[in-house]
Amino acid sequence: LHRLAEIVDIVDDVGAEEVVYETGDEASHLFIIAQGECVLTQRGKFLCKWSRYHFFGEEAVCNDDATRPVTVTATAPTVLLSIRRDRFLKAKGKWVENMQNHLQRVADMMKLQSLRKVPFLRGIDQQLPLLGSLLRYRLYEPGEPICLEGTIGSEFFVLTHGLARVTKERHGREVKLLDLTDGAYFGEISLVESSARTATVTAVSPCTLLCINKESFHQFISQVPKARDNLLAQVRDRTVANLKHYRIALFSSIADESIEEVAASCNIRYFNQGDTVFSENDPGEAFYIVSRGSLEVHKEGLGLVRDLGIGDYFGELALVADKPRSASIVCKSDTVLIEISKSNFRSIMAHEPTALAEIELRTLKKDVQLYTILNHSKGSASFARALARDYAEESIEFWQSADWFRVVHGGEHEAGRGNDMSSDGARARGPAE
Repeated sequence: LHRLAEIVDIVDDVGAEEVVYETGDEASHLFIIAQGECVLTQRGKFLCKWSRYHFFGEEAVCNDDATRPVTVTATAPTVLLSIRRDRFLKAKGKWVENMQNHLQRVADMMKLQSLRKVPFLRGIDQQLPLLGSLLRYRLYEPGEPICLEGTIGSEFFVLTHGLARVTKERHGREVKLLDLTDGAYFGEISLVESSARTATVTAVSPCTLLCINKESFHQFISQVPKARDNLLAQVRDRTVANLKHYRIALFSSIADESIEEVAASCNIRYFNQGDTVFSENDPGEAFYIVSRGSLEVHKEGLGLVRDLGIGDYFGELALVADKPRSASIVCKSDTVLIEISKSNFRSIMAHEPTALAEIELRTLKKDVQLYTILNHSKGSASFARALARDYAEESIEFWQSADWFRVVHGGEHEAGRGNDMSSDGARARGPAE
């Protein structure tokens, strides 16, 4: 006790209902309750109660420039022993060492609690302490940007305390996307890609974050490959999930269920700056959507035709026709593309002939085949009117009967897409109707 008294900075008398410190305050002192009682709250929510001989505020002696993660209020007249960080760290003796070790264990436990909330770190509990040793705390004041849209990301963050806001620039205006609270994480894509941040994250209140840079994380996953596999799977799922939000006009007629099938069959392709995705006259086997990065379209004799950015797509001719590439695509920056192969797309769309006909009409335009027109609701109606005008009603009846017979008796045995004349409900009727 004499040794403890040597480093006690202040003996505070705190009245009932008096606040000792609030969330976001600078953490400079460790407190010990000599008499009385205090409660711990966070954003008005009760967490726990402390009484005589309990200590709190250990973040002050564990981390430089720490802020208070919670609010502490006395519930009765209380006497607190206050120990300043610098005096504590200069103190000598076995008891100080023991206390420092205990406080460090508390800090490590708090790190692990935060890491267990991150989906791609689940299932590797035994290796989490190793990752925790590589993490560093970082503090941000209200209004201070944590990461900026358009900058190259190289760090991953876990928000342990505070409130942060995610915004994105659209048409010159800053648009709020969502708020982040304790346990939220962001920036994981930067651990596997050298790509630009897709949004800005700004501290709304004093924020404490755990962060790790790409180099340190790669040291970790070299020893824990499961964490790498989990992260790659999560990045893929998140990238593919964006497929439904790009609002691609080409897919506007496809049912949600088929869009989900298309998304599940996608591949994620990574390209470096200067790479060629494909060259003019190459065979077309896949369609691409730009998830991150920027590209240029070049045509022989014309040079640069246009630029492509996030949400743009190219190579759609490959989905509906066996024609060579009409242009070359070159990456202006490191790029991530969502790739949809022709074979997967055609397999999925075999169940949606009308939607496929819409895509073929949009893509092929005047080069579209008759079977595409017949599979399209408006196209088949126009064809029927043309038959009635230029030929005879018998031609329409014959075509409808033949189409009905194919659907009922032979459609499922057809091998070639070139013979696909699947009809919608209006045309799949028997001759008696």
